[in-house]
Amino acid sequence: MSILNNFTNFALNYPPLFCLKIWNDNPHMANHLNGKFNECYERYGALGAMTAFYNSLDATNSEIFENYLTNSNE
Repeated sequence: MSILNNFTNFALNYPPLFCLKIWNDNPHMANHLNGKFNECYERYGALGAMTAFYNSLDATNSEIFENYLTNSNE
């Protein structure tokens, strides 16, 4: 499956508190990004939140997120 398919599937079916799982090795960052996602959700709604969230990540965190999507079996 391509990264675009992975992203779209995840964006439409993400689990609650997914940031805490993806960034579990850095609790401070996990909490920060969870709050950032919640702000995106409030501002852009269910269909726009994930795109806005991904667009707000810096290069390091977007790479972590992409690696998770590529290697996740969810």
